[in-house]
Order: sequence, then C-alpha cells, then structure tokens
Amino acid sequence: MDYNKSINEFYLEHDENNRLTKAPVNTIEFHTTMHFIKEILPKEAYILDACAGTGIYADALTKLGYNVVACDLLDVNVKRMQSYYPHLKETHTLSVNDLSQFEDGCFDIVLNFGAYYHEIDSNKRNQGLLECLRVLKYDGVFGLSYVNKYANIFRNFELFSQNKQAVNDYLNYGYHKDNQLFYATSPNQIEEEMNQLYLLKSFHVGTDGIKTLLKDTINSLDSLQFSDWLENHIKLCTEPSILGMSEHGLYIGKKISPA
Repeated sequence: MDYNKSINEFYLEHDENNRLTKAPVNTIEFHTTMHFIKEILPKEAYILDACAGTGIYADALTKLGYNVVACDLLDVNVKRMQSYYPHLKETHTLSVNDLSQFEDGCFDIVLNFGAYYHEIDSNKRNQGLLECLRVLKYDGVFGLSYVNKYANIFRNFELFSQNKQAVNDYLNYGYHKDNQLFYATSPNQIEEEMNQLYLLKSFHVGTDGIKTLLKDTINSLDSLQFSDWLENHIKLCTEPSILGMSEHGLYIGKKISPA
C-alpha cells in the first residue's frame, strides 16, 4: 500500500470539518475536546496544532486569543484550512515526524489530533510523539486523540461479524488488512504509553461517549435537550469504567522531567 497516496485520497473524499459538524451527534467530539482543552489552557500560550486537519481546533483556539501554528501532512487539508479560516496567521504542510523547523521546547501546548491514529507503524507513530514532545516545553500541555478499538468493533459490527480474522487482527494489532489507514488502541494502552513518555495525566476523556449506540436519538433532540445531553456527557466522559465505549479518546497530560 502506498500510504501517502491512500491517505491523500481518503481526505480528498472526506472533509474533517464536515465529520465534526454535519449533525448534532458529530459535534460532541469537538465540544468535549474544547471543554477539556480550555480547562487546562493558561491565559497566554503559544500553541502547535501539529496535525490540524482542516483547522477547526486551530480556528477555535485563535478566536480565544491564542497564538496558534497550524500544520498538516496533507496539502489538501492545508488548502481547505486556509480557505475556511483565512485569519489563521501561520499554516504549514508538514509531518509530525519532522518538526525540525521548530526549536526544542518552544511551544506551551502541542496537539496531536490525527497523526497518531493514522499510523500503523509503531516506530513512526512513536517518532511523531517524540517530535511533538521535543518542541513542547517542560510543564507544557500535550493533547493526543486516539481511536478506541473496542468501541469501533461494535460500531463496525457487520464487518467484524463476518470476518473473524479481521477481529483478531484488530484486537491484536489495532488494524486489519482491509483498512490500514487507521490505528486503534485502548484507554489502558494509551495511559501506559503516555507514562513511558513522562507525561503526567491531567484528563483522559471518551470524547464522543456512547454516541454510536444512541446516534438517532441524539440527532432527534431539540437544541435545549441536546445542550442537556452534552452537559451530562461531559460529566461522565472521564469515568474510567466507560472510556472504552467511546469511539474516540483524548489524553491530555503535562510534560515532566524524567530526572
């Protein structure tokens, strides 16, 4: 598989802004992520949105008054970002695996919202994490989004129920041969991995909760009912016993010294 060609073709067909905004149930991930980012943001911060997609988070953070650098691997995403949010001051097409244009420890906050779960090679995935942490100052905030293997087995029940090998591969490796553009992990594995990188957990969140099970019900809510649902979801989404039910997860931690 030509990875760069395949992921470019995927995002030519799929606009990340649309995924996060097309229906009420899709907005839960965005609203939840922003809620917890704002919980930990200092009054002033220099932020790297290292895999910004089409820029929805970079835009939201810029509107809050923060200085944001927005990057993405794919030129198609960066062009969309520049079109949707022309007020963004600094955008780049680059990979999280090579942030060499930025100095060590120059950012207060670094967000990796996509590159991690689009890389099935563990060495390349780890390289991206190390680069993000290299440019993050000590005591700075790191945010990582990931795809949860358990919730996604239920979300794609028809596929997995007909293919036992795909289930086994997905559970064992985080991907299967028919879809190698997405890597899935688990809440426990994420916490172990982040601990090894000397990150001190601030929040661990199931960003979209049980939306897969209640999609139609949530989309039928009026605006007041949806607001109530979202408020309750945010109260529950950090509960460890239900993290594995969420299709997407968010880990937020502070970079600490290994010494």
